[in-house]
Amino acid sequence: MVERRSGKGQVWVFRTLQEKWSQDCIEPRGDLKKDVKVMFWGCFGGTGVMGLTDLAGDPESKRGGVTGRIILESAFKKILPQILNGHLDLTFMQDGAGVHKRRELVAWLKEKGYNILEWPPYSSDLNPIEHVWAKLKKLVYQLHPELYTAEGPEDVIMEKIKGAVYEAWEHISDEFLYSLVDSMHEWVKAVRKARGGYT
Repeated sequence: MVERRSGKGQVWVFRTLQEKWSQDCIEPRGDLKKDVKVMFWGCFGGTGVMGLTDLAGDPESKRGGVTGRIILESAFKKILPQILNGHLDLTFMQDGAGVHKRRELVAWLKEKGYNILEWPPYSSDLNPIEHVWAKLKKLVYQLHPELYTAEGPEDVIMEKIKGAVYEAWEHISDEFLYSLVDSMHEWVKAVRKARGGYT
């Protein structure tokens, strides 16, 4: 999820005790109400970034959020076959988010015969894509700092966010991704040693 007025990363302020409440030492958090945001699905592997798509909310869902059906149609069916078909040596990995366990997604992955990494319930820190999302959000606001305070119609701001995210996605280095892929063997080994527990 990329949201206007978020994603800048942690801001450090060095101050004296007397400056604690000085306006120069405070980073305003902005309006805490719901803001303009866009959900994305992306994947990468040993050959670099592979696919990214923005996900619209499901008009058929009760809350209008992203559902398994939307992920299946907008991401899985469009992107995964290009990557995984004919590559039995590749393992597809996704975290244990509730939407990833939806019946339609699990059935489609099984039907395709893709190799899926079994996911322990208490190891959400195992997924390397989380590092990619954090880097992506920082890049978005480095490349387009104006997004933080962008004003205007919601649909226009959403399109600006999408454009900035796709641009930032292209700036993620292969070296960074290779380092994440290379680290997986040790992460999986540690989780197995902990029998799916904390590492």
